Amino acid sequence: MAKLEKDPDAAESAEVAAVKLGGDAERKSFLKRIEEASPEKALTIQDQMLYVGDPKLAKALKTWFENTAGVMRLGSDRQGGSVRMCDLAAWIAFRLGVKFDLQPQHLDNFAPGVLAAAKAACAALPD
Repeated sequence: MAKLEKDPDAAESAEVAAVKLGGDAERKSFLKRIEEASPEKALTIQDQMLYVGDPKLAKALKTWFENTAGVMRLGSDRQGGSVRMCDLAAWIAFRLGVKFDLQPQHLDNFAPGVLAAAKAACAALPD
């Protein structure tokens, strides 16, 4: 039914629901969408990954760890920073239960050591 859906957002939601239910073809498609996500889609992908709740999905975040593009503002206008794709990747991995040495307390601009630990932990996940 998801393949017949004309609304792109509804089709994505159906695909993610199928992943949660164990759909192999849908999982492959979802993993590809994670890997190719733009900063504009990153928060939607985050919500979808957390909905599925499978830590192994974090392996698909590998491209995010190399991406320093901004996703959203961090803090107030005075602070002037933004959460980057790499920061969001570490945060998603943490929220999915991926274990790495330096556990973040909240979404932030993470130090290189935290990002490296999260990236290594995600890369070590089974397929």
